[in-house]
Amino acid sequence: GPAAGIASADDIRLWRAIWEYTRAELSHPLDVGHQVWPSANVLCRWMASNAEQFYGKTVLELGSGVGACGLYAAGLGASRVLLTDGSDDLLEVIAVNIAANTKQIASSSSVTESKLLWGSQPPQGPWDWVIASDVTYVDDAETYQQLSWTLSALAASGSRIVLAHEHRSRHISAVLASWDQ
Repeated sequence: GPAAGIASADDIRLWRAIWEYTRAELSHPLDVGHQVWPSANVLCRWMASNAEQFYGKTVLELGSGVGACGLYAAGLGASRVLLTDGSDDLLEVIAVNIAANTKQIASSSSVTESKLLWGSQPPQGPWDWVIASDVTYVDDAETYQQLSWTLSALAASGSRIVLAHEHRSRHISAVLASWDQ
């Protein structure tokens, strides 16, 4: 057999099969977007510590998934919140979650959902805040280019942008470095 620490051909085939299965499973939006990921908790805690900056402001959430962070912003008293996602299935989930959380949403807040594909024209603002959580999980440079284009368009209009994420991708470090320039 192989020496200790060296993978056999069977091990390599097994890990490749696991990787391919995982990648295929993660490519379906409900497999990823239907849950609240750890960075959403971090983003919500950050918003809570800056609650006065969200009260009466407009908030656009990108890649909302179930809408947790945008709904939290509405709970902090944001005047208008738009939860966006590229998946029609997730937009249905978001609509249900908006309806289910009306008691937690400030009565002065307007909360809606809309489809947004990154790389296309962002929704009409103005947006005081653009938030996104765990939108950098895909290891795909084209997706990051589209996200970068959308964020650049929003930043050019004066929006403050906050992204919460966990480093999972080899492409994201280069993308984040390019945003600093």
